Amino acid sequence: MLYYVENPSLDAAYNLALEEYLLTGKEQEFFLLWQDRCAIVVGRNQNTEEQINRQFVQQRGVQVVRRLTGGGAVYHDLGNLNFTFIVNSVEAEFAFARFARPLVQYLQSLGVPAGLAGRNDVVIQGKKISGNAACHHRGRLLHHGTIMFDVELDDLVQSLQVDPEKISSKGVDSVRSRVTNIKPYLPPGMTLEQFREGLRARVEEEYGGLVLYRLEAAELAAVEKLAREKYASPAWVYGQSPVYNVRQSHRFPWGQLDLRLQVEEGVIKQCRIFGDFFARQDLAPLEEWFAGRPFDRPALEAALDETWVCSFLPELGREELLDVLFA
Repeated sequence: MLYYVENPSLDAAYNLALEEYLLTGKEQEFFLLWQDRCAIVVGRNQNTEEQINRQFVQQRGVQVVRRLTGGGAVYHDLGNLNFTFIVNSVEAEFAFARFARPLVQYLQSLGVPAGLAGRNDVVIQGKKISGNAACHHRGRLLHHGTIMFDVELDDLVQSLQVDPEKISSKGVDSVRSRVTNIKPYLPPGMTLEQFREGLRARVEEEYGGLVLYRLEAAELAAVEKLAREKYASPAWVYGQSPVYNVRQSHRFPWGQLDLRLQVEEGVIKQCRIFGDFFARQDLAPLEEWFAGRPFDRPALEAALDETWVCSFLPELGREELLDVLFA
């Protein structure tokens, strides 16, 4: 049974807190449709300051938040619609195609030539209209995605600092040239509210029904507390900028891997791992493993377990990790 949660909030911190509360604090399976007023949502493993245009954010009052899931930073405004699935799952991999399918099928039913592309995108004629991300938590899976209905594309471009390597790897000249809104492809006069209701109905058909779930007062208070103490907290959103004197970065088909180390007298004092990849679990134990070890490839290779590395990033083996570090 899939429960539908109506969420009228336009606050990005609250909306992300609601997702975490339903993922970690409940056993039911959920579907949500929601919006953020104006926000940049950075991926779980990204360096926030390097993803945002600080001047634009401050001038326009753009909210900056960090989500639980991996992937890259995205821009939300009221021309964007977000969807979330929270389900019980023992699958190790992220089934992006499975959860993007209702959106693709709904768009196709409206005559829009939508399809899947890359690792986690929905596109129309090669241009991205939806990015998807996911994470696991104790046998449960959270999958969410954006839907660019009528986003202010110039604001999107100006709000984000995009890695030039990411752009060149996709063979395009700019962010603006590889994204589009779906509104021009839809039947004339179709509103976001109508589109939202149509997508909800499509998911209801796909899953054999949706049951409305209303959060009680105590649940709403718990979400608000989590939003205030975590998702609106600079410690969570920005973290502590790492001190490093070694930085190595490489873009794989599955995402950017950015390694930063502080090395003193041949010994690693600190390690941070950034990127827009999708990790199976929190990277803190892997980062902490490097602390106190010699900055020496043979020594690290002998001590680092291949299976353990893959438990964090399944596409990354021990040799690939060390190849990046010692490139």
